[in-house]
Amino acid sequence: HLVTDSAAAFPLPGLETRADVTVLPLTIHIGTRSFLDQNGATLDAIRPLLTCRNTLPVVASPSVEAFLSTFECISRQTRNILCLLTSSQLCRAVRNARTAAESFVGRMNIIVSRWA
Repeated sequence: HLVTDSAAAFPLPGLETRADVTVLPLTIHIGTRSFLDQNGATLDAIRPLLTCRNTLPVVASPSVEAFLSTFECISRQTRNILCLLTSSQLCRAVRNARTAAESFVGRMNIIVSRWA
């Protein structure tokens, strides 16, 4: 099973909707508002806010809890997960996924890696 975040770009349309692929959304914060980055629709929703605010957007990675929940759900289908995420230099997704993966040591094979 492949787990990634919404920063991933898939080379083939529809690949992200396969049953063996899970895409966790990043959260985009603009001022006091927060948006889950899902299916590209988020950009359309936040574009007007970017032109009229002095606040820059802040992107937050999926939490440890989001990875724990995802890994637990996937554990009902398989024991092998490749978690391919944004660079650990750019966000906390890799750290959060590794922290969550520690809870499954001995029960699952979870490889957490970065793509950039």
